[in-house]
Amino acid sequence: MIPAKFIAFASLLLGALATPIASPAAEPEAEVAIGSASLIDERGEIVKRVEGVHLINCGPTVNNAFSWRYSVIVYCPNDGNCRYAPNNSNSCKYNYVLTWEGGEKSCKFSTGVTFRWNIMSNAQSLANWSNVGWGNNVYKQFVIRKDDKNVFYKDASGYDCRSIYYSLPN
Repeated sequence: MIPAKFIAFASLLLGALATPIASPAAEPEAEVAIGSASLIDERGEIVKRVEGVHLINCGPTVNNAFSWRYSVIVYCPNDGNCRYAPNNSNSCKYNYVLTWEGGEKSCKFSTGVTFRWNIMSNAQSLANWSNVGWGNNVYKQFVIRKDDKNVFYKDASGYDCRSIYYSLPN
C-alpha cells in the first residue's frame, strides 16, 4: 500500500512539472521608421545599408586645425560602406570651400540628380548630431545632422576630407 504522504508529494511534484512557467515579456523592438526603410534591424542594431549624403570639406590638418581647400558632396548608396574617395557619379565637387549653412543651396551630380539642402545658419554652434536642416532630391527627403568632422576619406593629394554634415532619408 502506498503511503498517503507519498501520493500527496507525487501529486504536488507532477502538478509543478505540468504548470508552464511564464517567461518575462520580451522587450518590444525599437524601430525608427525612415520612409519605407527602418534604421533598426530585428536584432535592435543600426542598419548600415541606408543611403546617405555627406557634406564634406577637404584640406590639410595641421596641429589639429583645419585648413579647408575645397568642398564636396558625396552620395552613398550604402552609408555604412562609404568611407573611400568617391567617383565622379556619386560626388559633386567644388573648387572652393562652400558655406553649407544659411539658405537653400543645391548641387547637380553628373547623373543629372540635383540634391538641394537648407542648413540653419547657426548649425556649427549646435552639438554634434543635432538636426540642423533638410535636404531632398527628386526621390527622397533627407534630415541633415551636424557631424563631428571625422575623416571620411583622404583625397589624392593626401588631404583629410571630413564630414561636416550628413543626411539620411526622412
